[in-house]
Amino acid sequence: MERLKERSDKIKMAVEMIKKISADEKILEKYLEREKARMDEMSRLKDAQK
Repeated sequence: MERLKERSDKIKMAVEMIKKISADEKILEKYLEREKARMDEMSRLKDAQK
């Protein structure tokens, strides 16, 4: 019974780690999207000056 509890606790911890990693990936993805939009806008403005 104790082994099952230990295993359950480890599974819960793994699930929480996966949730955190997924959240971090989403944050990174949003950052990269914003950075691309910023770079695109800078490029557009630079081209408009020519």
